Amino acid sequence: MPLLTLCIPSNRSLERSLATITDALVFAEDRDALVLVSDNSGDAEKAAYWWGKSPRLIYHTSSGTNAFENILAATKLAETPFILLLGDDDRLGVDPSVLPYDLADLPPDYMGIRPKTLLEVTGLGVTRAKEFGIEGERPSQRILEYARKSGGDNSAFYSIFRRDAYVGLLTLFLEHHPIKGAFIDWAFALALFGYGRMIYDPSIIFRYNADQWATGELTDKKNQEIFAACGLPPYTSIYQPLLMALDVFCFVCRPGTLLDREGALDAASIVAGDLMNGFLNQVTRDPTDYSERMRYLVELASAEGQAFARFQLGLLMVDELRPGLKDGYLRFFQVASGSA
Repeated sequence: MPLLTLCIPSNRSLERSLATITDALVFAEDRDALVLVSDNSGDAEKAAYWWGKSPRLIYHTSSGTNAFENILAATKLAETPFILLLGDDDRLGVDPSVLPYDLADLPPDYMGIRPKTLLEVTGLGVTRAKEFGIEGERPSQRILEYARKSGGDNSAFYSIFRRDAYVGLLTLFLEHHPIKGAFIDWAFALALFGYGRMIYDPSIIFRYNADQWATGELTDKKNQEIFAACGLPPYTSIYQPLLMALDVFCFVCRPGTLLDREGALDAASIVAGDLMNGFLNQVTRDPTDYSERMRYLVELASAEGQAFARFQLGLLMVDELRPGLKDGYLRFFQVASGSA
């Protein structure tokens, strides 16, 4: 019985997504997996081509236009205990010279498996390889480990995860998050890796299409599009470390993950500590980018040693980005932690 579903939320045409879905089916045959395509492209030719194509293919036509809603549809419909999210411009393959890890042997306190990730840019080929697992014993160690190993890009987010934890996190985000910005993937990754260790399996080759992030100019352009889509101002980039810290704090405090209470407290302490320090240090380095009130709040947070008190100060800070976000994040934390 398959343990893994490759989940592909697809918006591209048949021609532009053909290679991705074809590769996924070849992988599924090789590794006894399933492929679930949630297609919101409206391309009738594409649906006709794939419908009934393989017993390993589950083809779902989605009416949702929001990218995250389509991701949720793709992952929520999966019935296997593990899922791997795959963009419809990414590619998946295997290295036959490497013995694959059997998902059936994954210990219950492990969150999943990290494939070998190759970042590719059209015309340049492979620009970077991600070849690591997440090995820290404690949640705080794993969060810092990924922050260090990521090296500035979040392509390792595309890993094999336990489905229930992933879908629970995504559902919480879509139903209750005050912003719902597409930059949430960083907080997702840090939280998921915080939940449990990840075994590295180089027999799985994930080719991530990094075209839209290939240069600083393209990255800035993409970020501005993301900010505008959720009603945030162009200067949101200088608040992103704060938003990420608040999101991860809420995500690790939620019940129903692999973390027990001690583990959740350990994760929350490092998020409100080292992770939030990234923002506090940024404000200290570039004080003229922020208001006098923000600089005062940063001074208070820097002197505060209690994790939840620091989180509360972070809530006051985020109102500087958009009035009302403090209350929105407070409600989000209450829902996430089960205290609402």
